[in-house]
Amino acid sequence: MPFRSNGISTRFLKEASTPLSIRAEGGAFLPLKYHIRGPLSRLLVPLDFSKVSEPLLDLTSQISLKYKSEVILFHAIEEGVVDHIMAGYNISELVPKLEEEALKKLKAFEKKLISKGVRTRIYPEVPVADPAAAIVSVAEEVNASEILMASKGWGWKRILPWGSTSRLVIKTSTRPVIYIRATKSRENVKLLYKDPDIFRNILYARKPFHPKELTDYLILLEKKTKGRITVIRVPEGSETNKTVSKELEPLMDEISFAGIDVNRLIIKGNVAEEIIKAAEAIGSTAIYTGRSVSQSLHELILGSSLGKILGMTKVPVIIFPE
Repeated sequence: MPFRSNGISTRFLKEASTPLSIRAEGGAFLPLKYHIRGPLSRLLVPLDFSKVSEPLLDLTSQISLKYKSEVILFHAIEEGVVDHIMAGYNISELVPKLEEEALKKLKAFEKKLISKGVRTRIYPEVPVADPAAAIVSVAEEVNASEILMASKGWGWKRILPWGSTSRLVIKTSTRPVIYIRATKSRENVKLLYKDPDIFRNILYARKPFHPKELTDYLILLEKKTKGRITVIRVPEGSETNKTVSKELEPLMDEISFAGIDVNRLIIKGNVAEEIIKAAEAIGSTAIYTGRSVSQSLHELILGSSLGKILGMTKVPVIIFPE
């Protein structure tokens, strides 16, 4: 059952600086040219109502208050769950009950955030859909500046080989994704990183031929949050430290010219492992990188450097869609 919507919700459309998408009859998705809102201006926070939802919302409220972000809460009913439990039931009666219960939970979370002073709304529809596809579509529809997600704390091996919703969102999103790992114990789930000052000391994991938009967004983000940047490049193949250093000079000049404190690291070794070690060594508050659209889904989940970073990181990872 593909994700379908009756159209852009007018409560969001009238506030979006640019309409991002329209839906034809039958639910067909028609993309339009768009631009991303200013960093941290409107956060889409998908919730699955698992134990990670509470700590994620606690961090969301702190980030929102610190950077004056608007928060939009969203939930999708996983179509596989409906398929599993619908046997013997009238689907026309089951789905409305699930939607009603989901909206009730979303409204409770909304009320809690509003009581803390966070500008919060809920997306008015609860679709029965593939969660990742729904999250990506809604992020465009509401003109989200970022998607803020947390893992469920199952660990690297538990989610393989299929991958998690957050990883699928990272692979397909047209919006930056802020990903936070969680750990799961018998009693509860907790985030590995709880400091709202995520953007204070960013490690920019640079690859050859990154598009300019990747740096543009980071500069805007750091100017807003008054953070600093350390650029890291791990030479690949026949690259030498000298050639990589020369390649990074224009980038360093661009960031410095924007008034942002910037340093660089050039370290040989395994890309993912060196990035993780560098993040710990310099006390990074987040890792920032791009997501190559040329990677297959299999590579993202199983074999890519980004996939390994997501599985090993102790700090948030901010992924910009290249």
